[in-house]
Amino acid sequence: MNAKVALEHASIVAQQLARQAGATEIRANATRMCGRFGFSSSPQRVARRFNVAVPESVAAPRFNVAPTQNVLAITNRDPHTVTELRWGLVPFWATDPATMKLTTFNARIETIATARMYGEPLRSKRCAILASGFYEWRRNGDGKKTPMWISRRDEEPFVFAGLWDHWRRGDTALNSCTIVTQPPNELLAPIHSRMPLFSTTTPSSSG
Repeated sequence: MNAKVALEHASIVAQQLARQAGATEIRANATRMCGRFGFSSSPQRVARRFNVAVPESVAAPRFNVAPTQNVLAITNRDPHTVTELRWGLVPFWATDPATMKLTTFNARIETIATARMYGEPLRSKRCAILASGFYEWRRNGDGKKTPMWISRRDEEPFVFAGLWDHWRRGDTALNSCTIVTQPPNELLAPIHSRMPLFSTTTPSSSG
């Protein structure tokens, strides 16, 4: 698969992804996580599916990726190589990442075009964040919650649509990102009020 499509062409919802590539599977998972995801595909599988190089330094599986940790992504700056970005976008104009009070792990598709935080990234810094599946909680009738692992039935890797930015002050630099979210489709609505924006493609250098 060639890296040709930028974020505006990447608004393929999970329902479409399921239909095109083997229906999304939802299974209970013993690990009690929420708002996290995992990535365990081999470098060879990623390279074949997305036509990218996967450096050995970032090839290790990541089963429980949490906000503020590094994620694997393909950016429009270098659409042929997998790179690491910190999950939680720090805009280039921020004074200090450590003192930021806003939560930027997710960006709502409904307001992304008008939010100052994402203006510059939306115009010029788009990315695809690699995943094998993600966790959400399903509320049961008794009020308890069951952790769910949401993935493709064929276990192929997929990507979340995202934005990234580059922050620098002096000799300190940080590349970070956010995952774009949207309202849930019929498949995920019983589990959560939001879902990631999925894509089967990755950003181009022009997008």
